[in-house]
Amino acid sequence: MTGTLLRTLTNHTGAVNSVASIYNTDYIVSGSDDKTIKIWNYTTGELLHNLTGHSLSVRSVASILNTDLIVSGSDDKTIKIWDYKTGNLSTIFFEASDIIYSVASIINKDLIVSGTKGKILILQNCTSGE
Repeated sequence: MTGTLLRTLTNHTGAVNSVASIYNTDYIVSGSDDKTIKIWNYTTGELLHNLTGHSLSVRSVASILNTDLIVSGSDDKTIKIWDYKTGNLSTIFFEASDIIYSVASIINKDLIVSGTKGKILILQNCTSGE
């Protein structure tokens, strides 16, 4: 490995807080202090979607395995699920009592786990919402 820069993706207007690959695609997702989520083709550098819907900084983003969905967590205390192909908001999945610092999907399960500023881990079924 040479450490050669392959590509620089620029379009956020605030700090980029989180990036994740979208499983089995040429896409990545990024979340920023500019309140947006961006879907990028990392091989071409093309910006596929600019997702808006959070009212404060997006702290964390993740891909949900074997779906077209991504999940985001924000300072606005919400977890949202998006369709990365269409750019549409699928659902406001959860409204927490504190800032959502991190989100992740559990591989081979329909589960999302998130961490809050208030030292709480939230485990939810992304199909049923339980």
